[in-house]
Amino acid sequence: MKNAILYVVLMAACSLICGCQSTPQYPEALLVADSLTQCNADSAVRLLQELAPTMSQAKEPVRRYHQLLTIKAQDKAFIPHTSDSLILDVLRYYQEEGDPCLLPEAYYYAGRVTRDLGDAPQALDYFHHALDAMQTSDYQSRMQGQEERTLKLQGKIHAQMGYLFRRQHLYDEAITAFEQAYRVDSINRDTTGMIMDLRDLGNIYLNNNKYNMK
Repeated sequence: MKNAILYVVLMAACSLICGCQSTPQYPEALLVADSLTQCNADSAVRLLQELAPTMSQAKEPVRRYHQLLTIKAQDKAFIPHTSDSLILDVLRYYQEEGDPCLLPEAYYYAGRVTRDLGDAPQALDYFHHALDAMQTSDYQSRMQGQEERTLKLQGKIHAQMGYLFRRQHLYDEAITAFEQAYRVDSINRDTTGMIMDLRDLGNIYLNNNKYNMK
């Protein structure tokens, strides 16, 4: 099991290093932490905590990446977000001058944090901005060859929008969002995402006494 996790981490780290052309070269430890968020979020949280003391001497792109990863790892580890001060500071940096490859993720986690704080409209706004940021020519040119990573994030964004619509009893909007998530995950051949999307769609139809999906 450990060998399997190590293999996933190394392959994902290589993918991150090779992707996002013409961007800052981040320390390998941060790339490993980013990869760990996908398969072992608790370990990612611990690694980022261990790296925190060294960040005061790091250049700003590295410090900001560490901050974004810290929020991401905590989110993946189901640690509740209790403040939006850090993510808003990180988001401002990526909006103004940071790595454009990371701007959609900054918007996405701003949405996740804001959702935890109970502001659904603002969270939806951040998710829309995340999708828009992935349509810019700068992002798309730098992310050539990393379509799987882009589609993965797009699928998650649409699913999160679906959850927010469902909580507000906006079932038609939720169905549209989950259907879009399913389409994106299908293109990406993300079977886990597809199964979850179908589950979420099925729950909405069942709870509203609609037994025939579109």
